[in-house]
Amino acid sequence: MIKKLIKLSAIFMTLSLVAVISIGCSKKQAAEGDVLKIGVTSMLGFPTGIEIENWFRLYAKMVNDEGGWKIGDKVYKLDLLTEDHGGDPSKHRSALEKLIFQEEVKIILESMGAWPTTSAQVAEQNKVLIIGQGFGDESATPKFNYFFRGQGLFFLRGSNYVMYNEWKKNGAKNVLLVNPDSEGGKANTEQFSKVLPVVGLEALPPVFFPADVTDFSGVAIKAKQLNADCIDMGAALDDQVVNFLKALKEVGWKGQLYPGMINANLLANLNKTVGKEFIEGSLVPYTLAEGMTSGDKEVARYFDAYKTEYDGKIGEDGAFWTAPWFIFKGAVEATQSTDHEVLKKYLENKPRAEKTLLGWVQLFARPDLGNNRTIDSMVGHGIGIIKNGKVEFFKKVAIKDQYLATVLCNNMVDTYQKYWDKFGKPEFPKGDEKISVLDYKDLK
Repeated sequence: MIKKLIKLSAIFMTLSLVAVISIGCSKKQAAEGDVLKIGVTSMLGFPTGIEIENWFRLYAKMVNDEGGWKIGDKVYKLDLLTEDHGGDPSKHRSALEKLIFQEEVKIILESMGAWPTTSAQVAEQNKVLIIGQGFGDESATPKFNYFFRGQGLFFLRGSNYVMYNEWKKNGAKNVLLVNPDSEGGKANTEQFSKVLPVVGLEALPPVFFPADVTDFSGVAIKAKQLNADCIDMGAALDDQVVNFLKALKEVGWKGQLYPGMINANLLANLNKTVGKEFIEGSLVPYTLAEGMTSGDKEVARYFDAYKTEYDGKIGEDGAFWTAPWFIFKGAVEATQSTDHEVLKKYLENKPRAEKTLLGWVQLFARPDLGNNRTIDSMVGHGIGIIKNGKVEFFKKVAIKDQYLATVLCNNMVDTYQKYWDKFGKPEFPKGDEKISVLDYKDLK
């Protein structure tokens, strides 16, 4: 009997040990399995690109510091993997392929400087979800199913509509578009020029310059000869803006300016090089989220965390370029899934608008390209004005105005009306509706 008990005890201990080991392995496998890899590409050779990466890292850290992301019956820790795309198509492709093949990432977030056509091609070839930047038409066509333009630049005509109307109120008759001879520069010029006749301003023949040019005297002389009332440099970069405005001042040009994306360094250089008086009253994109969303406790939480993480330093426009994160986050929370195929299906079927650090971001279809999937977007946008050498908040542009102005200025009302008749009109956030100046009746 005793021997039998000893034998049974031995069997029980063995089974118990196996169970403990099994449970231990199970917990270890769950811990390892409940990690969600997210790829990010950015321009790490530029201050704004570094700031964008900082924001993405902060978003992931905030989730992890709160114990992880509870999705369904699992809790995920986020593993953010970053590669530098350098703003170069070939380097961009290599960065994406490294994330996909070496890191086995299925979800990638991108923004400023990324090449949308490259993103769309790589996403389609490898069936991974990429939420990135969007300009030009090709990456928004129906042949690409896995790329979403979360930082879209097509539905942006509301900003131009509001800005050009301000110029017209101030007595302007015409506008000269001056941009780099690049894909982005040409797309920018093509889209901006379509708004001018709707507002009632003449579009002067645009001027394109090589990306490496430093002497803008010829362009400045041409601007003066054309008697340009206003000059729009929407796609120009920092040094290009400084050198061109310096040349404009030297030839004696005077008028209203849009010097493109202004950051602290560029503004300081302009104040030093051409003086506060020359750029006084210039309208610029306003990308200081703290100024646009002051009083929003949810947004303030992000900024407090950023200041703590990065020694109190917040740049000028990095927060603006992180809309892809909020689209991704919203899709995961709405579907309670991290499966990139599930997220893709949700995003392409009129998902809800999501709040970013600058307001709202919303995905729209592109029926003008034969694409009824909601793959393009517009992000909440502000307009600033330069006063006494500083950028001040001027006014906010509603997503609804961005959308409707784009449809109107591109003569696409009939095309979009057919889409609305079949799929319904977009439902804009209530807060956004309150500040809009355009309505569907204005399209007739």
